[in-house]
Amino acid sequence: MTAPFVIDLGFSRNDYAAIVKGVGLAATLIGGFAGGFVAPRYPLAASLWIGGVLQAVANLAFSWLALVGVDQCALAFAITAENFTSAIGTGDLRRLSVGAVPKPAAHRDPIARC
Repeated sequence: MTAPFVIDLGFSRNDYAAIVKGVGLAATLIGGFAGGFVAPRYPLAASLWIGGVLQAVANLAFSWLALVGVDQCALAFAITAENFTSAIGTGDLRRLSVGAVPKPAAHRDPIARC
């Protein structure tokens, strides 16, 4: 839904594509590394709160963009915030999915079966 919103604000498709492909890719990579850093070092609740607050900041960035209008720097900031927070959230969710999967019966401790 980002593209229709940005186009309706008055940005050209070329401006949007250049910012998403340039700044957005870098923000996604940095956010992925940040998620990988945060998830194992903090408790699950704390890392999810960090991701949630950062995602709220990304939503506020798009609200600010709507107020500012057509501004390349504001668009770059909003896209950076969106891509960074989606990637850091993925790092947190990876931790959730690994902890939620039970071990297969073949990998359980044989002594514990008795």
